[in-house]
Formats: sequence, structure tokens, C-alpha cells
Amino acid sequence: MIQILSLNKTLVATTEGSTLLEIAFEHNLDWKHACGGKGKCTTCKFRIQKGSENTYAETDAELHYRALNTLLADERLACQCKVRATAEISIQIPKSCRLPHLHYFD
Repeated sequence: MIQILSLNKTLVATTEGSTLLEIAFEHNLDWKHACGGKGKCTTCKFRIQKGSENTYAETDAELHYRALNTLLADERLACQCKVRATAEISIQIPKSCRLPHLHYFD
């Protein structure tokens, strides 16, 4: 189960190794992603509140942005972060990465 705290939503991951962005799209949830999910920007970043152990290792793109201090220690890219099918993860979307037409909770 993936709980997106800032959207007050719960998504169920159905495929092992899917990215969080893929899972969001499978559940018809809009997610900001300027580069089309290629790991070329940081507009899809999110913060892991709980369950980081249920994600796969950071990708080269995430490590690159972390080295540039563009990603904080608790942040990942939704287009790069793969999750386990039975994962329980709670996340929050930073204000800088929110879409204007959605209502977010803090």
C-alpha cells in the first residue's frame, strides 16, 4: 500500500518493480513530471515519511541530483523510485512539486 499523505490518497501497487510514477498513472492520479519520467529533472520528487526500506536502491539519476544537493536525504524521484509489490510506504509531495489544479493537504 502506498499512502500519499499530501493528497490524502492510498494506492495499491500491483506490479513488483514499478516506479511510483507508473503506479500513480495506473490509478489515474496526476503527478508533476516535466521530463516525461526520464530522470532528467526533479519535478516529480517526493519525501518518504515511512517505509523507505520497501523501495529499491537509488538510481544513477537520483544519485546525480543528490550529489548536486537537489534531492534531500529523504527525497526520491517518482519516475525513478521502484517499489516492492507488497510495500507499505507513506510519502509527501513537497510544495515546489505540486500541481496547481490538485488540492493538497499538509
